[in-house]
Amino acid sequence: MQVFGPVIYMDVPKTGSTFVTEFLKNQVRYAHEVTRKHSRLMRPRRREEVILLTSRDPIGSWLSLYNYGCTGVGRVRRRLDRRGVGERFYTGDPEDFDAWIEHLTSPDAMEDLGEDYASLAHLGVGFATFRELVLSFDRPLQRFAAISSTEQLLETYATENVIDVRIRYSQLNDDLIAACIGPLSRHLRVDADPSGFLAATERINASDRRVTSADILERTRERIREAEALWYAIDEG
Repeated sequence: MQVFGPVIYMDVPKTGSTFVTEFLKNQVRYAHEVTRKHSRLMRPRRREEVILLTSRDPIGSWLSLYNYGCTGVGRVRRRLDRRGVGERFYTGDPEDFDAWIEHLTSPDAMEDLGEDYASLAHLGVGFATFRELVLSFDRPLQRFAAISSTEQLLETYATENVIDVRIRYSQLNDDLIAACIGPLSRHLRVDADPSGFLAATERINASDRRVTSADILERTRERIREAEALWYAIDEG
C-alpha cells in the first residue's frame, strides 16, 4: 500500500507497482508517505479516499515471480532454498518452470508461499488471485474468516471491495490516463503531465527474463488458468 494523502495505491506484487508508484509520485499533489510495500488496509476506508489497484493476468504474475526467483532473491525462493529444492526449479528452463508451477499450485505448497495464503487457499483460490484479493478489502483477513465458499467470496468482492480504479497491467498506460481524467483529476499537481511522463519513462524493476512468455508450455498455461480460475471470473465480471 502506497499512500499519497487521500490517494491510496494498493500495490499488488508483480503488477508494475514500482512504475505506478513513481507515476503517482510525479503526478499527484500530495507527499508520498513512507509505507511498507504491498501492505494491507487494516482500517475502514475513508469516504474521501480514492483507492487504486493494479491487476495482472496470473500467467504474467507467476512468470515474473519465477524470473525474480531465478536471480536468487525473493521470499518464495528463500523458502524453497531452505527446503533444498530451489536449485532444482530455478534453472530458467521452461520444463522446470512447469515443475515449479505444478509444485506451487498443489495443496502441499502453502508453507512455501506464505503471506496468509491459507486464509483462502482452502476455497481453491490461486496464489496470484489471493495477492490481489487481500489488497482489495479493508481488514481482509477478518472478512475472509467469514467466507465459506467461492460463491460467497465473489458476492463479497462485488459488494465490499474498496477499489475505485482497477488498473490492468496489460493496458497500464491507458488505464493510468483514464484514472487521471477521472477519479484522480482533482488530486493532480498543477503541472501534472501524465501523458508526458508515460511517454518519457520506461517501466522499471522488471525481473530479468530467464523464461519469456513465448517459452511457456501450453500445459503450464493450463495449470495456471485452472488454479487461478477465480481471477478470470472476477476479470470478466
